[in-house]
Amino acid sequence: MNHELNERLRRMPLRQPPPSLDRWVSRHTRRRRALRLGTGLAAAAVLAALWFVARGVPHHRRAPDEALKPVRVERVWSRVADDGLVILDADTPYRTFRRWTVRYVWQRDLLTGAHFEMAVPAGEVVLVAQELY
Repeated sequence: MNHELNERLRRMPLRQPPPSLDRWVSRHTRRRRALRLGTGLAAAAVLAALWFVARGVPHHRRAPDEALKPVRVERVWSRVADDGLVILDADTPYRTFRRWTVRYVWQRDLLTGAHFEMAVPAGEVVLVAQELY
């Protein structure tokens, strides 16, 4: 059956595509070419700008003991959770708290005048001794 169908399809005469199909394909490929050209030019402009910026920024040598000093440091508690009791020894139970914080640090490089901002997330477990009744 499948072989018969293939034979019939091979014997069928092919029709020529309408001219409107050629116009449609030509119009859409021109748009894509223009889009690719525009994207390529934008990427080249960004690379050129980065090259000029990197070339224009002076690289100062810094002594190893001359570290960046923080201008401002903030610690924000984002969440505290009670994880329940833990018994580490036979006499004292401990309440376990888990807290998540974010430490924000602002620094300024005095040589170049550049500003830096960092957000450092941290998590810690705190044990608080409980009295037995």
